[in-house]
Amino acid sequence: MKGGRLEFLVPDPHIVYNDAVRHSPWIRSGRLPQRDDWSTFRFAVKDVILGVATHRWNAPARRLDVRAWFVGEHPAFAEFEPTRALWAILASQAWQVGGRLAVRFEKGLPYDLRLLLEQRCGVEVSGHEEQLDEKTAHALYLACSELEVEAIERLRAEPEVSPEDVVFHTLRGTWTANQVRSMVGGRVPLRWVFAKHPDPWLETMSYLWLLRSLSLLLVEEYALARLVGRRLGVSAGRCIKRTGDLSRSLYESEERLDIEGTDLVESDSCVAVPVASPVELIPVLGIGPDDLEAELRAQVGRLPTDAEAILAVPMDWLHLSSARRTQLRVEVRAKGAWLLVIGATLNQLAREAELKLSVTAADADESDVEVDNVRRYAD
Repeated sequence: MKGGRLEFLVPDPHIVYNDAVRHSPWIRSGRLPQRDDWSTFRFAVKDVILGVATHRWNAPARRLDVRAWFVGEHPAFAEFEPTRALWAILASQAWQVGGRLAVRFEKGLPYDLRLLLEQRCGVEVSGHEEQLDEKTAHALYLACSELEVEAIERLRAEPEVSPEDVVFHTLRGTWTANQVRSMVGGRVPLRWVFAKHPDPWLETMSYLWLLRSLSLLLVEEYALARLVGRRLGVSAGRCIKRTGDLSRSLYESEERLDIEGTDLVESDSCVAVPVASPVELIPVLGIGPDDLEAELRAQVGRLPTDAEAILAVPMDWLHLSSARRTQLRVEVRAKGAWLLVIGATLNQLAREAELKLSVTAADADESDVEVDNVRRYAD
C-alpha cells in the first residue's frame, strides 16, 4: 500500500529462482532430496530455461505441494507450451507417487495455469484457489496430452484401462502418442498393454501375437523417425503429421520425402514422395527370410490406391541374398510403392516390446526402467 493505492510487485525471475533454490536440500546439506523434501528442478531446452518449480511429496495428504512456480514464454514455442509441459511434469509426478492428480500451490493457482485451463478445458478458476478439484485436474491432464479428443473418448470406453495411466506412459516416453493412436484404432487390445498382458507360458499364442503386433508398431515408429530425419545436434527434422482416422497410419509431410540409403543398413531404402502427398506406412515382419519375402509380396498385392505406400522392413532384410533383395525392390517399385529399411532387427524389436510391456502391464523394477532410460536418453 502506497499513498492509498494498491501496488502489485512482479518479482524478477532471478529472485524467484534464487528463492526456490534456497529451500532445496541440494544447497542446505549437500544431499539428494527425498520425496518429502523440497526439491527444485528446472525445465529447459538446451540453454533456454522455460520453467522452474519447487515441490515436495506430502505423504499424509497424498498430494504434491508446490512452493515456487515460474514459467517463461519463448517465441520458439507455441503459446502456453512451457506451462503445459511444467503442469504435465508435476501432475505426472503426483500420479506416479500417489495414484491421484492432487497438486496444491501454496501461493494460489498460477495465472498462466488458469489461462491454460480456460483455453484447453473452458473452465475458469479463481487465483485464490490453491488446488484444482480432481475432476478439473483430470480434465486438464488429459487435455495436455498429445492425444486428440477421439482417442481420449475411446480410452474412457475401455473398462479395464485408465486414460490417466495411458497419458502418463505417453508423457513418460514408454509408448508414443502415435503408437497409442494405433492401439486405440483397434490393432492391439489396450487391456493387454496397460493392464495385464497374456501369460507367456499359459497363453503362449496370445502373448506371441501381442509381441508381433507391438513389434509392428515399433517398426512404424522407427520408419517415421527415419522419414523425419532429425540429425544429431539438430532440434528438428521434417514436419510429418498423422492424418485421417485412427484405423490407418496415414501421414503428410510439409517437405518432400527423399531417402536414398548410403550405408549397409539403408542401402536398399528408396523413398521419393512429393510434398503434401498422403503416405501410408506399412510395417512388414517375418520370422525368417522366406517368411519376410512372402509377407512383403502379400503386402505388395494389397497396396492402397488413395495414398503413397512405404513398406518398412526390419534390418533382418539384409539376410536375404543380394539377388532376392534386388528382385523384391523391382517388384515393389513396379507397383508404385517405396521401400524403407529400419535400423533394428526382429529380436531387438521383440526385446523392446517386452521391456515396454514390463513397464505398463506388469510390476517393473524402477531401477531397470531408469537404466533403460539412461541408455536411450543419455545426456
